[in-house]
Amino acid sequence: MLNSHVINLLRCPVCNGEMELTARKGLFCPQGHTFDISKYGYINMLLRAAKTKYDRTLFRARKQLIADGKLEPLIEAIAFGMMNHMPDHLQYSRASAPNMLLDAGCGEGSLLIQLQKKLGSMTRHEWIGVGLDIAKEGILLAAKQSSDSLFCVADLARTPLKSHAVDHILNILSPSNYEEFDRLLTDDGMVIKVIPGSGYLQELRSRFYEHTAQEDYDNKRTIQHFARHFHMICEEKVSYTLQLDAEEMAHLVHMTPLSWGITEHKQKEVLKQQSITFDYHIMYGKKKNSNFKI
Repeated sequence: MLNSHVINLLRCPVCNGEMELTARKGLFCPQGHTFDISKYGYINMLLRAAKTKYDRTLFRARKQLIADGKLEPLIEAIAFGMMNHMPDHLQYSRASAPNMLLDAGCGEGSLLIQLQKKLGSMTRHEWIGVGLDIAKEGILLAAKQSSDSLFCVADLARTPLKSHAVDHILNILSPSNYEEFDRLLTDDGMVIKVIPGSGYLQELRSRFYEHTAQEDYDNKRTIQHFARHFHMICEEKVSYTLQLDAEEMAHLVHMTPLSWGITEHKQKEVLKQQSITFDYHIMYGKKKNSNFKI
């Protein structure tokens, strides 16, 4: 989706200038920097090629698990958590500008697409979704899934969005750039960061990393780091166990970086595993200099 409102939110990642739409369906700024819009509707605004281990197989596996509803409890929790801490004017007013929902590190876009739909059904307000990721394979798959959101290949260190333009930033199991998040947020905006809980995929972790330091996971430092940058207005844990068949287990193994560097033999062994724990820690934060009262 690339309407006038979305274009007005964009800025050039080279010079920070405002972007305009060309007759050839590209974007340009006053300094002459141009960015093509692909035939699938996404924009590559990355200044240099980036190598990443996140590939098409991983993103397709993630898309399938989400389509099968395996992350629905997490999506539900985020939607209700956002509603509980959202200013009234972002929920009920039809007159104000659309709510801007940024997924920073969106991968193939499935979580953003699902959450955008859910929030649209829960509020009277229009939601604009923007997904950014450094992995082109993920953004390509995202753009093919939905034309209701804008997807960009972009670096979170040079986000191609104007300052104070974003109402909500999602950051789900993905690296963060808190300085950029602070720049992007409106004064009453909110960051929703999801990190693994201590039991996240513990069945895979115990088999892949048995008797090593990686067998156990501790998220305390990540939580403390978030709290140093934002007012922590709420923390929530979402934990559930699902029974997966061999095909679903294969999708899970392909989806998670926990399998990187693990031998093919070990990966095949875990396909026999049926019970899997999904354990998430959700943090909701406001800008330190906002007027929000904890």
